[in-house]
Amino acid sequence: LSFYILEVHEGTPLADQIRRGAQPHPDDDLAAEMYRLMLGRAQAAGYEHYEISNLCRPGYYSRHNTKYWTGEAVFGFGCSAHFGQMHSPVFPSLHDSLSLSQKKFLPLSTS
Repeated sequence: LSFYILEVHEGTPLADQIRRGAQPHPDDDLAAEMYRLMLGRAQAAGYEHYEISNLCRPGYYSRHNTKYWTGEAVFGFGCSAHFGQMHSPVFPSLHDSLSLSQKKFLPLSTS
């Protein structure tokens, strides 16, 4: 079970709507209370809180995420695959990704 607190980023339609008054500005205190409420209800239902925004049934945590925590090698495919702490994409753009994949060239990167 994953849940995230809303972040408003400049240059997004939501940020523009908030600036114009078409949408309310998110209430940080309300978001914190909703986060605590969600944690409490999920834990009462038997979920374990194992990452800031993730809960699971006992023994069913995300094996994918734990590879990042332990530094194990990971594989990423596609133009938005990222490796390492620098988070630089293997393919810089969708165009590059499609062009290279049509040539059957797959770059290899390890974490």
